[in-house]
This record gives sequence, structure tokens and C-alpha cells, in this order.
Amino acid sequence: MVAAGVRCYALTNMERESFERRLDLYEFFRRFDGYFVSGLEGVGKPDPRYFKLALERFGLAPQETLFTDDKPDNVAAAAALGLRATVFTDAATLRADLVARGVLAR
Repeated sequence: MVAAGVRCYALTNMERESFERRLDLYEFFRRFDGYFVSGLEGVGKPDPRYFKLALERFGLAPQETLFTDDKPDNVAAAAALGLRATVFTDAATLRADLVARGVLAR
């Protein structure tokens, strides 16, 4: 997704086996710039260690990183570490939020 000018990573609480199977099944997974999978890392959201490890792995600064998730507890944990964070409710709302934050063009 770097082609759009924004790196995009998948952070998931999926089991290793499920992730590997879905990676093969769904083409869109290959569009991400990287993955951070709880089943591979041994820690999951909303544990602060999860976010700290992911930021470190991908060389991201919390204040320059936007995290979105459909679970408010995960969003709150990310925000507590200084990430810009938003709860996903639907695609249209997320798109409007990304435009408002300057991540996407109108």
C-alpha cells in the first residue's frame, strides 16, 4: 500500500494457522506492507506489549501512527500509548475520518 503513499500494516489477534490459511485464500492480505499476528508473536491486543512490539518491528513512531480497530478496548490501549486511534464502525465513516486526518485525498 506504499503505492498510495501510506504504509499499511495488518495487526490481528488471529491464530497462526488461521492467518496462514487466510493469507493464501484472500488476495487483499498481500496488499499490506507487513503483518503482526498475535498467534505468531505470543501476545495479543489490547496488551500494551503488543502495540510496543509492532511499533518497534515496523519502525513506527506512535504519534505518527493511526490505528483503527472495531474493538474499543483495543483502540483505547493504542491511544494510551500515544497512537492516533479510532474505532471502526463502517467503511464510509472510516473513509471520512481518513480524509479528515489527511491520510486519504478526497
